[in-house]
Order: sequence, then structure tokens, then C-alpha cells
Amino acid sequence: MSTWPIPERHAEENGLRLRAAFALGLTLAGLACGRQPSGAGVRAPPLPANLAEFDPRAAARIREAVAKVDAERGDARAWADLGTLYFSEHLKEPALECLAVAERLDPREPKWPYRAAIVQAQNGALEEAGAAMQRSIALEPNYAPSHARSGNYRFGLGDLDGAERAYREAIRLDASYPGGWVGLARVELQRDQAAEAVSILERLSREDPDSRTFRQLLASARHQLDPNTLVPSDSVLADEEAQVWNDPWEHETRAFTRVPTMLEVSELLDHGRAAEALPMLEEERAHGGDPTEIGLLLATAHERLGHLDDARRELATLLAREPDNLRALLLQARLLDDAGDLAGVVRTLERVTTLQPANGGAFAAKAGKLAQMGQHEPAVVAWRRALELGVRDYELRASLGNSLVTLRRWPEAIELFQAMLVERPDDGDVWLQLALARLRSGALDEASDALARARATGNASPKLDKNVEKALEETRARRAQSGAPPAKDGGR
Repeated sequence: MSTWPIPERHAEENGLRLRAAFALGLTLAGLACGRQPSGAGVRAPPLPANLAEFDPRAAARIREAVAKVDAERGDARAWADLGTLYFSEHLKEPALECLAVAERLDPREPKWPYRAAIVQAQNGALEEAGAAMQRSIALEPNYAPSHARSGNYRFGLGDLDGAERAYREAIRLDASYPGGWVGLARVELQRDQAAEAVSILERLSREDPDSRTFRQLLASARHQLDPNTLVPSDSVLADEEAQVWNDPWEHETRAFTRVPTMLEVSELLDHGRAAEALPMLEEERAHGGDPTEIGLLLATAHERLGHLDDARRELATLLAREPDNLRALLLQARLLDDAGDLAGVVRTLERVTTLQPANGGAFAAKAGKLAQMGQHEPAVVAWRRALELGVRDYELRASLGNSLVTLRRWPEAIELFQAMLVERPDDGDVWLQLALARLRSGALDEASDALARARATGNASPKLDKNVEKALEETRARRAQSGAPPAKDGGR
């Protein structure tokens, strides 16, 4: 699934750049006054208190990296590598602490705030991630992935205009980098411009037919263009971990922090080769690899192969150890949905939205399941929240309208349907829904007008058409029998 006058846009963009430049200027000024290149006065690196409980290979890598920092505390790269290593072990706070030291020691290196932005985004702190990425862009404005990631953060915050500017800049800098194109397609979907999104995604899918990201987005775009087109059940609950594509800085980070086998496994899963990934993961587990990463990848591989019981077992073990692992929770929601456990899906998504309150897709998915369960009051609350967070999908709003009609909240339904018809005046079913809401509000003439508009489109549901016509006739008959005067129009 998937909107937010020209001078103001430029003012906002310039403001971000000015703030980034101002922050960088303060950093440089502070270092010029007191920096000691030897590392004198730099605090000791953080060390996990429970290191003995870590996987032995991870613990050894951490001790080696900490020793390197201790040997030369003025070495920004050593601090950055330690921070990146902590991030790979899901230790985000010490990761940010180390990256902050690296950035203070070497404020001219764009990779350090770039890495910090990725950690912040994984934490759900999108404003902080955006600020860090702007510091990186101020130092290296020509690196396309930085602009694409900046676009992702603006997108997540509901700023579609800011996101589009960032994605288009990424495309201008490197048209071969998919991140800018994928981001632009998502913006088009949010703005109900499905045809434009389909055009982008069809080209990307031709270039990489095995990409799950491209396939899912293309299916969603085609469904938005034609609601009769089937969409994969996992499109809303897709794993949100960004693909690397041709992002050398991120490749550098992953190569440093992850076992090479795991990199290969991830590539296999990204390209639909889960059967080849399974034995590699089992071997990595036998050698004492990271249990969290292996468990999540095994669950993912089993799910894609249809081994749902195996996937559930892997997830149950992982979530017993890490109950707040967002990727595991999203995968669990997909599995529960496949099993028809709507209440379980809702419970899982409520945990996701508690941990990540800016995740509009999770709110939208939760709303849909609540509506399926007949719980329309909380569904409306969740749909409203998704809309606030920028999930502007037309079908989502149609579902919200259905719940409002079910709840007999006619004024809200009328306002929603009228806004939708400004975008799609040829949507016959929405005209019928508007006719019904106007009728129940007592506006018979306006209801009749909406019914006529629905029929003029040629695509309205015959069944709903008959129901609305019958309701109109019955209402007119009751009024004629009672001799009551026409009701005051409440439909505008």
C-alpha cells in the first residue's frame, strides 16, 4: 500500500541543509578549539556487561574491536567499526555512542553519520535518522543511496514532497540505482498515481525478475489500478529491511560485520532461492552462528518454501528470546494471517505499532484485520492513524468508508466519499456509498443525484445499486404515507 506552494518546498529543503551546515560548523569549531589527535581525553569504548552470554565468535570480534579502539582512542575508523559491529549484534545504543565519537574525531568523513542514520532508522527514530543523513549529504552530496535513504525517512514521516525531492535527486545522480526509483514508485502509490508506479516497477521487474521487493510493489500497484487484480497477502506485512543494491558504503558495512555465508544466504533469499539457503543456514547454526539472525532467516526461508510449521517453530524460539524483534513480529503476523488467526494478527500488529508508532503500514494492516473481525470502531481509529502517517491508498480509504457506513457515522462517511470522488469521479461504487450515506442523513434528492451519477459511470455494483434504489423507494413511500414534509438536506 502505499499526500503531503513551490517557495515553501525550497525553504524547507534549504532549512535542512542550513541546519546540517550549522551543526557541522559547531563540530568543527569545537574540534579546532580542543581536539587532541592522539585520543587523549576520549573515554573508554563501551563493552557489554553480559558479553560472556554472546555467541563465542561475536564475543571474540567485539573484544578484538574494543582492543583496537583502546590502543588508539583517536582513531575514528576504529570507533566507527566498533559501532557498526555493535549494530550487527543488535546493540543499537552502544553503536550510536561509538559512531558519535567517530564523527567528532573525523567530522569530514560522510560515512560515519551515514551509518548512524541507518541505526537511528532501525530504532524508528526517523527525524534523528534524517538529521544524520543530512550531515552525511552535506559532506558528500553526490552519493545517490544517501538521498534515497533520506527519502525513505521523509516518506516514513509522511512528508511525500520531501521524499520525492530526495528520490529524484538520487535518480539524477545515479539512474541505475534502484533505491530512488522504488521510492518514487511508493510516492506515486501513496498519491493514487498507480499507472506511473506500474510503469516504474514493470521496468525494474524486467531488469531483476527475482526481486521480491519489485514483485510485491508491482502487484500492489496493479491492484490499485484495477481492484480485481489479486495482490499477495504479504504485501502490507512485507519485511521492511532495505535491500542493499549497488550501495558500496552499505556493502562495506555488511562485509565487515557479517559472516560471508550470511551475506550469501541473504542474496539467495532476495532472489527466491530459499531451498539453497536452508542447508547453509543449518550449517551456520551448527557452527555457533548468531542465533537471532539465523533463526529469522530460517523462518523466512521456511515460509517461502511453504514449510509453515517449521517457520512457526523458528519464530517461537526467536521471540521467546527477543519478544520485541520487529522483523520477527512482522513475519509472525504474516504466518498468523495465513493460518486465519485474525485475533493473533491484531495482537502481533498492536505490539509492532507500540514499538514503532510511526509505522503506517502496520496500522493499516491492523485496521483491515479488525474490520474483518467486525470490530469497526477500533478499525476506524487504526485507519485514521494510518492516514495521519501518510498511508493514502485509495482502497484503504474505501475500507474506512465501509466501516463508517457500518457504524452509521453518516457525516464522516459523506465527507470521506466526497473527497474520494474528487480524485476518482468515475468510481461508481463510491457514488453508491455516497448515495446511501446521504439517504440515511435524510437528503433524498442528493441521494437520488448520487445514484444517477453512479449509474452514469457504467461500473457500479448491480447488487448495491438495487439495494440503494430499494432503500430510496421505501423511504419515499414512508414519507408519502406519513404526510411528512421533505427532510432538510443533510447531505452537503
